[in-house]
Amino acid sequence: MYEIATCNFPKNLKQRSRTLTTIKGYNKTDENNELLNSSTLEDLMWILASTVEEVFADESTMPARLEPGSTWAAYNSLIIEVKPKNSVQVTAMQNLERINKYLQGNDKKLIVTLDLGLYRPVLQLQMALSQRNWFLVPGDLHIQMAQLGAIGNYIELTGIPEAWVESGLYSETTVKHILDGKPGRRSLKAHIVTVTSLSILLLESFFEKNHYLKEGCSAIAIEMRNIWKTKDRCDITTQSHSMRERLKDLDFPLKLENFFKEKSELSPTFKMVKNYMHMVFSMLAFARSTRNANWNLRIAALDDFTKYFFALDLRNYAFLCAWYISEVRSLEILDHETLTQLKSGNWYPNKSNNPFCCLGVDEALEQENRRLKVLGGIVGITRRQQTLTKYFLASPEIAKLTRQADVVSSSSNKAMHHEVNNAISTRQNRNVIALLQCLSSYTNPFQ
Repeated sequence: MYEIATCNFPKNLKQRSRTLTTIKGYNKTDENNELLNSSTLEDLMWILASTVEEVFADESTMPARLEPGSTWAAYNSLIIEVKPKNSVQVTAMQNLERINKYLQGNDKKLIVTLDLGLYRPVLQLQMALSQRNWFLVPGDLHIQMAQLGAIGNYIELTGIPEAWVESGLYSETTVKHILDGKPGRRSLKAHIVTVTSLSILLLESFFEKNHYLKEGCSAIAIEMRNIWKTKDRCDITTQSHSMRERLKDLDFPLKLENFFKEKSELSPTFKMVKNYMHMVFSMLAFARSTRNANWNLRIAALDDFTKYFFALDLRNYAFLCAWYISEVRSLEILDHETLTQLKSGNWYPNKSNNPFCCLGVDEALEQENRRLKVLGGIVGITRRQQTLTKYFLASPEIAKLTRQADVVSSSSNKAMHHEVNNAISTRQNRNVIALLQCLSSYTNPFQ
């Protein structure tokens, strides 16, 4: 399915270190490319509007005062997506299958979401039993943690982690955790801040060569930035689609792609940073697919990222993701009904009903387990009947009361994403500037 055209491994470096050059993926459909390009353009437009002061500081059209910027999650929560209509291993799988047959009949597939640690043994169990009535889905949270780990693996010796420490964003201990992808939310925000800072340097170099595009892009970015103050989702969505088309009319995506190709052939550093940014944008596309319950984007983004698991020799993730994608492709031929159910959005929960707040099933389950945990955790509770009864009867009621108390005491606007907040966006912008100053003190990798 995938071919590594060129993959250089530096000598005398730790095994985790890799230098990727060109990686080609097969079976990429036009639909997948369109979904990924649209997602990346959406992210680039957010970066343009968020960093308008830094990128277009010398423009005469720059207003004296701009509305505060927005975080990646806050911006995406204001873009309206088409929502779906509905919001011991052998023993466990057999019990789930019995429940599924009782509810839906014998001819319906059992769809089970598993973390990557369980996905492989249950997949082996499915093969051993020749059970074709199960459809196994790897959990979104654990896929994203694997993606974060792969990105950390790639940038470990590039100087980016050292820039995080030198700029004061994170301590050395925190950086080690981010490279492993363990604190998922913090790692995601670290890469968003880094890509935003690198994009400022990229756009500076790009507009030096394509100066005739600068005025048009500046007007679009300022207009997008000012429209955020309305917090009106319909208005922002309409303007967002309109401005994406205006960027396409300026040939901004095409010119930027040509700029990448030209510079990549001349500078290994440019190629390294370009690969890193592509990995992050691909991961953000997967995160967007989860939070918006977009099944087609989920498969396209995971298909795009899987080649990096192969290139970085993360064999478990590479095999499991490639197998899962092939299973999804087989549904298009063998089981349209199951595929329709998955595309309808029935694979995700949204606990708050707020926009851009859908969760992977594994993440939602972990959150519920955290709510239900009693002192000492839930490990080994099946050994004592009293503890087991307490877990299944008392803990859900306590969790329900806790949620009701949160609703009563909360003063926030429940109709909005929690990151639609000037304090959060100001903190992110401060981190972007700090990292940008650190990177600029060394060199611009895009020159």
